[in-house]
Amino acid sequence: MHYLEKELYERISKSDIFFDYIQNSVLDGIWYWDLEKPLNNFVSAGFYKGFGYETNEELPQLNHG
Repeated sequence: MHYLEKELYERISKSDIFFDYIQNSVLDGIWYWDLEKPLNNFVSAGFYKGFGYETNEELPQLNHG
């Protein structure tokens, strides 16, 4: 792992400010999916907006089969 990547992970783990900055800076939004428990995921407001949904609107279910 590159030392700067490691530093970024450490900073994110110590403060919500860094995660909030990244979340507010990306153009497309963030989708974080638990591959071991596929029904669990985090979707940022930018992701909803990018696909034309209102924040916290029910998103279509993915086909996990």
